[in-house]
Amino acid sequence: MLRRIVLFTLLAIGLGLTARVAQQYDAGIDLSERQSNSMSAGAAQALDRLTAPLRVTAYVPDLAVQRAGIERLLAPYRAHRSDTLLEFVDPVARPDLARAAQVSRSGELHLHSGDRREIVAPASAAASPATSPRATAPRSTRSAARCRAST
Repeated sequence: MLRRIVLFTLLAIGLGLTARVAQQYDAGIDLSERQSNSMSAGAAQALDRLTAPLRVTAYVPDLAVQRAGIERLLAPYRAHRSDTLLEFVDPVARPDLARAAQVSRSGELHLHSGDRREIVAPASAAASPATSPRATAPRSTRSAARCRAST
């Protein structure tokens, strides 16, 4: 009887410690068939070629669900490259910033790294930052605006 009490006590302590560790650390495993929740090798190489930190500005309304989706979308890229900065700008609340960045629609992601600039719109898994071949090519602000206009 004493053995069972000790066993259950140790089991409860072990479960408690496991729950505490799970609260403090976030880890994930992509078990999808096509690894659709992971970053491709090509995307990792594109990020590795960047010589300056990657800054992502998401022009989306102040809606928690939409912003959480963008954070989830960019999580593998931010994990791969720790100097990636994600900033949210509400184009309705800050139209001056949206105009200055030439935002044409809500949901645009503006990627900046050194002299490189890329605009991805709307934010989706198919249009993730490093999957764009233009993301690693030098661009001026003017040529990036032309690329956006042609899409």
